[in-house]
Amino acid sequence: MKSPPEEKMKIVTYLWRILGRILAVTGLILMMSGCASVNQESASVSKKDSYLDTPGNKYFNYTRSMEAKKEGDIKEAIHYLELVLKEDPDSLLLKKELTLLYIYENRFETALEMVKQVLKEDPEDSNSLIILGGIEQKLGRLEKAAQAYEEVIMLDPDDEKVYLVLGALYADMGQPEKTLSTYEKAVENFPDSFYSHFFLARAHAESGNRREAEKWFKKTLDIDPELLEPRFELLELYKDWEDQKEAHEETIKNYKEILEIDPDNTRAEMELCLYYHNSGMEKEFMAVAGDLSRKSLSNPDITRKIVFLFLEKKRFDDALVILKGMLAHQPDSSDLNYLTGVVYNEIEESEKAREYLKKVKPESKFFENAAVQIAFCYKDENKVDDAIHYLKEAIRLSPENVELHLYLGAFYEENEDYAEAENTLKKALEMDEKNTGVHFRLGVVYDKWKKKEASIEQMKKVIEIDPMDAHALNYLGYTYLDLDRNMEEAEQLILRANEIKPDDGYIIDSLGWLYYKKGNVEKALEKLEKAVLLVPYDPVILEHLGDVYVALGEKQKAVEMFKRALEHSKDEDNTDLETKIKELSINGEN
Repeated sequence: MKSPPEEKMKIVTYLWRILGRILAVTGLILMMSGCASVNQESASVSKKDSYLDTPGNKYFNYTRSMEAKKEGDIKEAIHYLELVLKEDPDSLLLKKELTLLYIYENRFETALEMVKQVLKEDPEDSNSLIILGGIEQKLGRLEKAAQAYEEVIMLDPDDEKVYLVLGALYADMGQPEKTLSTYEKAVENFPDSFYSHFFLARAHAESGNRREAEKWFKKTLDIDPELLEPRFELLELYKDWEDQKEAHEETIKNYKEILEIDPDNTRAEMELCLYYHNSGMEKEFMAVAGDLSRKSLSNPDITRKIVFLFLEKKRFDDALVILKGMLAHQPDSSDLNYLTGVVYNEIEESEKAREYLKKVKPESKFFENAAVQIAFCYKDENKVDDAIHYLKEAIRLSPENVELHLYLGAFYEENEDYAEAENTLKKALEMDEKNTGVHFRLGVVYDKWKKKEASIEQMKKVIEIDPMDAHALNYLGYTYLDLDRNMEEAEQLILRANEIKPDDGYIIDSLGWLYYKKGNVEKALEKLEKAVLLVPYDPVILEHLGDVYVALGEKQKAVEMFKRALEHSKDEDNTDLETKIKELSINGEN
């Protein structure tokens, strides 16, 4: 039975992706060698007598090795198989099995020595030569790998996959002539294989021989007209074609043929849509955009493809062409309006972003995200009051949305309206009393509101609900440090946070400050310098490092840190920092 067209495209794409780089040796073995594990006993390890099932003999050790391998304990499998090999040092089957196990353990040099022993006894063992080539590739010895594959071809010219791997290897070595000649031999030996024709075409394309590439891609399609990948490759060729009229006709022809074979091929339909637009063919553009728009009503994969093909690759102009074409047919689509707003947000056109995001309906799965993005658009324009107003309206439309309450509370906090922030966050907790995000935010609000005890209680609740919440552990530990109380508990909290998130700059800062408070200045220096590398613009961390430099007598470095802290501080009152700089400067150190 023929493979479905989309599966064939995946097969060819997958093979090219695998073969287009140096193969991982285990993948090479699985794809090419056909080497079965040596699960049968060799003649010298056959169970003939009852004494063989006792510990210490060959059969026992071999059985233990196979059991360990099945259980995934490769080290144990190697150990027992090595014991068997000591008793039966001439067994090629055992050596082959050990070679594979060494590879699984990434012991490539050991595997190399073992497979060489096999080839010394049997130099025409093509499977072992393939393994040898794979190991040499993994170790970066490409010439030796190529030599091994050439030997395989001489011994067994009927294995197409070896040609394909060798051709890809020559491409990686920067030897296009050898790449082409290898694939040409493959085509000669396998005239009915679309793989060999496809890779020869790709090799010509990468060498800049566009006409030859076109010829061989078309021959690939003669072998199997339902393949999609060669058609996409032809489309890439036609982008830089010398004959623009021919390229135009061939491009439209190939897109249409792809869609005849696979009517749901979203990539082809979107690319054709763009091609029509860029070619000034507005009638055709609108027809394809309309088809995409209708399909998006029942097929969420359409919008996912837009994200994958355009947003993730930062092709924002192309995304807007597609989205606006689709919106012309479906102007009320929440999904399309949301994505359009996201694109405008990415290109920093806040007003346009808000225009589209506001069209997302409350029943849409994107409503919450859209409302939050609108609020942040206002915030970026220093319009926090407008952000608050919009979030309140969004909550009116979706009153049970806890996340919207959380963000509204955060914006009240930003506005230093701590009473309203508390109110909003408490409403969120009425809906979800175990929401650690809301408890944490409320704790931060209380901290800024100078209600330390209330802040501590909230952080304790977070930890009670989720003992692995590193941020709450760190916040509570640092709060105790700041208050000079519960120092032992503070240390335990911060160390636990550091175990959970060892590369978090804020937690490392707390750890450094803990050591400073304990008088271990050298250790404090080590941690705080690392914290500054991870979070270079935080004024508190910079000031902490400055204090450590003062303690170490490095006053010039201290002034530098205090000045950097002052530069990045958002506080209205920076008297402490200014005083530290002034005092050090008066002492003639700067």
